Amino acid sequence: MFGLLRQRQPRVKDAAYLRFIRTLPCVICGAQAEAAHLKFSSAKYGKLHPGIGTRPDDKWCLPLCPEHHRLGSASQHATGDEEGWWAAHGIDPCALAIAIYDARSDRHRAMEIIATWC
Repeated sequence: MFGLLRQRQPRVKDAAYLRFIRTLPCVICGAQAEAAHLKFSSAKYGKLHPGIGTRPDDKWCLPLCPEHHRLGSASQHATGDEEGWWAAHGIDPCALAIAIYDARSDRHRAMEIIATWC
């Protein structure tokens, strides 16, 4: 029997969670943040690659300031190696995204998580 192809599932959007992420400090420098989606896949965390030109589910994002997210020459988007970029900063982004998502109803707890991890 031929291997089965998995049908792509629609992206799970959560505007309230993205607003929450934007209230948190950048996990690199502590500045005002925006929501930065993690695009790479991770078998360890069950995170699939969203595909070219698409974003992953909103739960797979972290707070990054514009400079670290998309504006700087060494930003998450500019490097071409997102996993390597996070590793260079000493952060396991999937584990951190899961921890923050689990604390989404408690901003104080999310702030503690960021302070502990970063």
